[in-house]
Formats: sequence, structure tokens, C-alpha cells
Amino acid sequence: MNPHLDEEYFVSRKLKQGIKKLTDVAMKIVDKANKICKPETVTMTNNCCPIKGL
Repeated sequence: MNPHLDEEYFVSRKLKQGIKKLTDVAMKIVDKANKICKPETVTMTNNCCPIKGL
């Protein structure tokens, strides 16, 4: 049996490929955002909001 003749198989395959592509694009965007927005460091926190007594 040729799987490409089965319409249900073809539609589900296209949906899976689309979901994978969108997921990959979203992960690239998240990785880029994480590189830009690095977590605050102790030095940065102390310079912005000094703690009394230190």
C-alpha cells in the first residue's frame, strides 16, 4: 500500500511537519532572547539597589 495515497496519513504528516517547524522557530527565538536577557549578577544588584550594612 502506498502511504501517500491515504489522505489521512498525508494530512497528519503535514500537520506534524508544520508543528515541528513552528516549534523549531519558537526555540530559536527563545534562545536568542535568553542570550540578550542574561540574569542579573550580584554586582549589578548591589550597584542598582545597595543593601544597608554591606
